[in-house]
Amino acid sequence: SSAVSATGLDDATITQNDCHDNDASGIELTNFDTDLVQKIRRVIVSQNRCYRNAFSGIDVGNYLQDNDASGSNSGPDNPDSFAVSVIDNVTYGNCTGATTSNIPYALALAGTRIYSRGNRVYENANGYLSNATDSLHVDNDVYDNDSDVSGNGWGVDLGGSTRSTWRGGRVSGNGIAANIGGT
Repeated sequence: SSAVSATGLDDATITQNDCHDNDASGIELTNFDTDLVQKIRRVIVSQNRCYRNAFSGIDVGNYLQDNDASGSNSGPDNPDSFAVSVIDNVTYGNCTGATTSNIPYALALAGTRIYSRGNRVYENANGYLSNATDSLHVDNDVYDNDSDVSGNGWGVDLGGSTRSTWRGGRVSGNGIAANIGGT
């Protein structure tokens, strides 16, 4: 299980935690509510250290149209997280439970109006993923993420982002530097 986990959360702060050696993620704020009722709103995730977790260090939201984890209907139409700020966290050595078919990201963000600033993401199988709409990613350092089982660890993957900005920070030493896709 994850060290910190919530499926529905409003107006909360998760700060100054050491989340490590979990058999899932360090911090996981997501849900698979197929009725699309539960949401993560106005949450701050700051100054946490998440390391050596089997999956993500920090996982916010999901990118499933219907919130059905058994399907593959991905896209931004029904976000489960809104106005989440992810600030000054450190994630390293995560994704230790990765297989070639399912390699998680150390810092994975999905939703609408996500703000991410000053995070350090390093030495993970994959680094930083954002499938977010109307979001801002500022001064995040993403480096040396290439320890996945395929040898092609992603640094930054914004492939599912829409109307979002990546600015500042450092992206270096990753297997694949960046996918700035999206629209």
